[in-house]
Amino acid sequence: MSALLRISEHDHKRLYLFAVDAPPEVAEPLVTRSEAADGSTVWPLQEKLGAQDLDPEFVEAFDVSDLAEFGLMQYLHEGGGIPQEQLSPFADQLNALEGWVVLIASSAFKGVEQELWPEAPLRLLARFDEESPAPPPPFGLESAAATGVLDGTPKRKTPSDAAMSGRVAMVMLLLMFGLTGVVIWISAG
Repeated sequence: MSALLRISEHDHKRLYLFAVDAPPEVAEPLVTRSEAADGSTVWPLQEKLGAQDLDPEFVEAFDVSDLAEFGLMQYLHEGGGIPQEQLSPFADQLNALEGWVVLIASSAFKGVEQELWPEAPLRLLARFDEESPAPPPPFGLESAAATGVLDGTPKRKTPSDAAMSGRVAMVMLLLMFGLTGVVIWISAG
């Protein structure tokens, strides 16, 4: 049994990297979900982790050799959003890694606080924090369209041709209605 791994309910934007110390014929069934005869889902990975709740949408398992020329470090950096500064101390270990690995994003734990006791053949290699995007500017937008000077006097929008035509038509209808009313009044009198 490996060391206890505590997952907090506030565990966000983290990536856990596990090695699967087993040959491919053992590793692949371990990380693959399947359906049991009774219709329930069997997932040995969840059992081996000791996870009470684990969302498969945020779990990725693959053979490192599938990354061939790309490499695990580059995959973690570009695909996982892990900063180079965090990966550098693990460079030798990551470059030498062979066989199956499991990447678990903290979202897989669904915000449920839990304690994991990963069992062999799973071995925790590292926990990485995803790079956070730069915060937005404190006031307003950074865009050429957002630049300008506010002088305090609002600029009036000129009406479009269609709006002007509509207004003229409305006045004409009112005049015709009024004239029709006058003609009816004179002829009735």
